[in-house]
Amino acid sequence: MSGAEQLIAALTRRIRAFELGERGAVLDRMALVEVDALFEHVTDAEDGVPFDAVRVVAWLYWYRYQAQPDENSDLEAALRLFSPMADVDPRTVPVVVRQYLASVADRSSDLEQRARTAVDQLQRAMNSDDIEALNQSIALLADTVTVSPADSDGRAALLSMLGVALRVRFERTGAEADIDRAVRVGREAAAATSSGHTDRRGYPSNLGGTLQTRFGHSADLADLDEATRVSQEATATIPDEHPDRAAMLTNLGLALRTRFARIGDVVDLDEAIRVGQRAMAAMPDDQPDRPAMLLNLGGSLDMRFECTGAIVDLDEAIRLCREAVAAMPGIHPDRGTHLSSLGTALQRRFARTGADADLDEAIRVGRQAVAATSAGRPRRAAHLSNLAIALRSRFTRTGADADLDEAIRVGREALAVTPDDHPPGEPPAPLRPPPEPAPMDLDVRLPAYVLRCRARTTSAGQCRLPRCTQRRSSSLIASQARTSA
Repeated sequence: MSGAEQLIAALTRRIRAFELGERGAVLDRMALVEVDALFEHVTDAEDGVPFDAVRVVAWLYWYRYQAQPDENSDLEAALRLFSPMADVDPRTVPVVVRQYLASVADRSSDLEQRARTAVDQLQRAMNSDDIEALNQSIALLADTVTVSPADSDGRAALLSMLGVALRVRFERTGAEADIDRAVRVGREAAAATSSGHTDRRGYPSNLGGTLQTRFGHSADLADLDEATRVSQEATATIPDEHPDRAAMLTNLGLALRTRFARIGDVVDLDEAIRVGQRAMAAMPDDQPDRPAMLLNLGGSLDMRFECTGAIVDLDEAIRLCREAVAAMPGIHPDRGTHLSSLGTALQRRFARTGADADLDEAIRVGRQAVAATSAGRPRRAAHLSNLAIALRSRFTRTGADADLDEAIRVGREALAVTPDDHPPGEPPAPLRPPPEPAPMDLDVRLPAYVLRCRARTTSAGQCRLPRCTQRRSSSLIASQARTSA
């Protein structure tokens, strides 16, 4: 291995360590020494600086800026390196940076600075619980949109980013005005999309994601139908090489899965899985968005297991969830939700196979999910509820009083943070379509989407329920029998 290859490998290890929560790995003084040494090795090359060298240094500076956001020199260095990378392979550039570069292409220096600051704050807010940074980003994006030329490509990009920022704030605060405004600006951005302009096809896809989020809050089928339609339109003609192809396919897969959960047509769920698999095939292994896409596909497979009882789907769902959690940075604000998704899938497999190792792992990751979700986040109640269910299941299995005591304690906390207007008997639900089905009592509850699955007809003309309903019914009867005994 050459000296340059060794330095690229060393810097790559620092980047991976940061993604796992070790901020010091990129802030270490030796990191910049390695950067200088790498450039000394490659700048005199006759065929130019290798792309891999530019990419690893760009990501190092980008993560240094994430670790110390007041250090603008790291941000400036990252943007200088990302700019030519976006021309060669846009998929190697963070989505928010790529959108920023597109939004300022035709700007004056004043507008460029405003957009850069807004994107900077939005990126910081997306990767943390910094609500003030999110508020500032929204205000600055809105102000920049106001003074931008109405017919510019940059304005449409800024509108789309504003819609995403408003959606994120709604997910964190529950403010209905934000999600309604996000839909309005998302529609305006999508309306600016021309059929021949591939860089702008992501705007309808962003709108689809926002409409899904509002449907999760309001249950208005019109939002879900529009989300599915715009997502299908966005992916229908997207080139295979488009850098946002994987993200657009993911949005479509989520819309189809959500429609299945509402209507119960397994055709939608099968198509959601196929679309999710296409999204994964289009996503490079080293991209930051890959963990979320793994979880989305895992959630769809988990849901199909609930309706067919095919254990192969559940096994694959758990494998994907584990891979996603392992690849997710320890400081990611959604890490708790993804850990809880894994725990829910493990509980389902325990209910099917009785494997104690699955239940133990479900409790372990459930505790991690609660620890990773700060007080006030809408999903915390759901994570507490899932953990309580797992602990109660293990108490039933082993009789350990400590598990029952902990289940009662976390169950009380879940109840305390559940909104007063939450429907009686329903578990705490997220404000957007979750990567996994909403948490259910695995012993006595039938998931609502199972009950809506279309009944199938036998050759004799008799109607029967899907196997998942039969299986849950049998478990319920057995549970009641044990209780009676």
